[in-house]
Amino acid sequence: MDELMNYRWSSYRYLRNRKKRPAMLALDECLASAGGLQDKSTGWRRYARYLAWLQEDEPTRKKMEFARMSKGWAIGERKFRKSVAAEDRDIRQRVQLTFAETREAPELQWETILESCLKVLSMNLGDAGAFPKSADWKVAIATYMKLRCMTRNAWLADKLAMGDLTGGRKTGQSLLFDIYG
Repeated sequence: MDELMNYRWSSYRYLRNRKKRPAMLALDECLASAGGLQDKSTGWRRYARYLAWLQEDEPTRKKMEFARMSKGWAIGERKFRKSVAAEDRDIRQRVQLTFAETREAPELQWETILESCLKVLSMNLGDAGAFPKSADWKVAIATYMKLRCMTRNAWLADKLAMGDLTGGRKTGQSLLFDIYG
């Protein structure tokens, strides 16, 4: 329930926080559908137990047609959906990134993950060129990063000194090309 309480797009996080509850959010129906619960602390606790029970009871969820209720980009009255759309538009306008900025953002994340991997292995990126491009530790890091965050081959090849991706099938070709195509 802690995850649900912190999930930005869930109305559950407003259940116990009436002061921050949007005016258009009427939780009475949710509480009533869970057994006639009232919008107060006792009802909130019982509603949390009800949701936990539903989480574990898939046949009941199917019977209640949860999948049908969860279709669409936002659930709620038109006024609520309009406010969500407006908030999304405002966020998108504030975050107009250039192509270079869009490309840099994941690379900064990759660098952080790469640094963590190197630290765990007690390796230094500056020494990567002294090791063969197929060194076990390089392949392990590359594999982990490809699986975890879809790191681009060219970036990995450059950072880990694993060869040149532009070399085709000639000598010096990146080992990553052989592994990941």
